[in-house]
Amino acid sequence: MSITVTFYQFAKRENSTAQPTQSTVSTTVDVLLKDKCTDEQPILILNSTDIDNYLPYNYCYIPFFSRYYFINHREVDTGKRLIIYCGEDYLASFKSALLLESGFIKYSSSGSYNIPETRMATTKGYTVATATADFPMAVGGNNYFLSVTGINGVETYNLFRSDIKDLFSNLQWNTLSVSDASDEKDALKKLANLLGAGFEQMFTQGTVFNNIRSAYVLPFPPDEEILGTSKNIYAGYYDTGIEGQPLVESIFSQAVAIGIPWLYNDWRRCAPYTDVYLYLPFFGTITLDTNTINASAYLTVKYSVCYSNGDVSYSVETDQNRIVATGKCNVRAEYGIGSSNMGIGAGFNSEFNEAIPLLNQIPVVGEAIGSGLNAVVGAMQSFGKGASKEGGLGGFSDAGLELKLKCWTVTKQFADTQSNFASVYGLPEMRVDSFADKTGFLQTADFYFSYSAATENERNKISALCNNGIYID
Repeated sequence: MSITVTFYQFAKRENSTAQPTQSTVSTTVDVLLKDKCTDEQPILILNSTDIDNYLPYNYCYIPFFSRYYFINHREVDTGKRLIIYCGEDYLASFKSALLLESGFIKYSSSGSYNIPETRMATTKGYTVATATADFPMAVGGNNYFLSVTGINGVETYNLFRSDIKDLFSNLQWNTLSVSDASDEKDALKKLANLLGAGFEQMFTQGTVFNNIRSAYVLPFPPDEEILGTSKNIYAGYYDTGIEGQPLVESIFSQAVAIGIPWLYNDWRRCAPYTDVYLYLPFFGTITLDTNTINASAYLTVKYSVCYSNGDVSYSVETDQNRIVATGKCNVRAEYGIGSSNMGIGAGFNSEFNEAIPLLNQIPVVGEAIGSGLNAVVGAMQSFGKGASKEGGLGGFSDAGLELKLKCWTVTKQFADTQSNFASVYGLPEMRVDSFADKTGFLQTADFYFSYSAATENERNKISALCNNGIYID
């Protein structure tokens, strides 16, 4: 049977739908179709005296079958005829029908960079990227506070350490001395002044020492917004002579933004390929859920400080205002107080001991005053023990560590680049879609080519090719 065949010099990649174009080198001739061959593997017989002219051709189109074919091999028979064995190019032959199909597409060149690419191999290496941001609260240095009941109620003052030390050491007793008395009469006079000062402190709205509620240290200063004007500190109605700035507000809140140092802008932001850590001063390091924050470029760290008790609360939000972490710590360190370092007991004991030799020279008066002083000293010492010593270090020791916000990513390394891999194997698509607008790589799942003009064998061949991956060219 004689048929017309167009031969081409044509090259294309494996499993491609590409077809020859008008510019492809070609020649059209009449050939004989060998008997008892199939439309998938036709055998052509060329009666020609110039066989060499046809050797460069490796591809053909047979209009009789409306199909494209690869030339698998050639041979010359005993009659010096060129025998050409062909094999069907299924994808080129049914390209138009295939592009009308749709199905579940696993991978394609038009897939998404945001879907995890599980086919790419990782290596044992990793890359660390870091970002830092100044933390206004964490400026370093110790800041001292005294909480006291005074003429305006309970107030908390920001002081220098030396101020608290002076206040606790002697509470104005350094101006009262008995030891320098010139005689017995002068000693009585001075002791009377000493008693007057003691009773003034004891009986002006309770003891001075019971009015001192606590003293503590914070590893950062209060913001000027929450501090009042410096003024004298009163313990009850007693003027201690020490100045301090009172807290007019206990709570101060602020927010700081810090960028996330992503290494990639695709699926590699997800777990388990990238881990994200955030260091919060005074609190420590937290691990963030990468899959929750991978669409965010930065984080906002909101913090609230209670300057009266040292609590620090954190809230971490994405740039979509989603809260992804919260935490709380305490940074207050107590400044220990009690009768041993608050001078009323020490003052009486010291001055009384100095006065004893002089007072004993006045027998009755000395005995009476001495026993009375002992009672007063015991009472004052017991009052002093009422000062609070509750509390602990909490996060205070963190002041010696990093005082900046720090965010870092740890990303696995891959055996190949995403662009190199995608150019050959496409990107994950994982959805049902039409093939009409697809170009490049395409791989389906459980696809079946149902074109009625194809044979069952052709439908199965094309289905298997698509499920293993083809190139739409």
